[in-house]
Amino acid sequence: MLARLPVGWLVAMAAFATAVLCLGVQRCARTRGPVARTAVLSFAFLLVMTGMGRLGIVPWDARQMMVMYSFVWVGFTIGALPSGKRLREAFAAGDRRPESDAPALPVRYVVFMCVAVTLALFLAFPLAM
Repeated sequence: MLARLPVGWLVAMAAFATAVLCLGVQRCARTRGPVARTAVLSFAFLLVMTGMGRLGIVPWDARQMMVMYSFVWVGFTIGALPSGKRLREAFAAGDRRPESDAPALPVRYVVFMCVAVTLALFLAFPLAM
């Protein structure tokens, strides 16, 4: 359904999803370096996913892959919301403490992240058809 939209709208969806992810990284990192790396890596992932769709490596075409890309990044960002405080603390600590003293993420945060991304994919799959 969404894959039938004009390519401009699909690009806008992908740009929105990348912007939401970069805003989340900016909120945690508070510096430009991680945000720039996130944007570049996200764009590379988008190119790889659409390339795989165009070449027929996966059973979806490039348009469907753009829809899935958008939903997965938004799901990933939503999944990272509960662990935001711990991520901010880890970014603030930087290299000041040894790795063994780094705060571990509770299992519930990891489970929430996995559930959010999975639900986003389950929502994206029928909408991409």
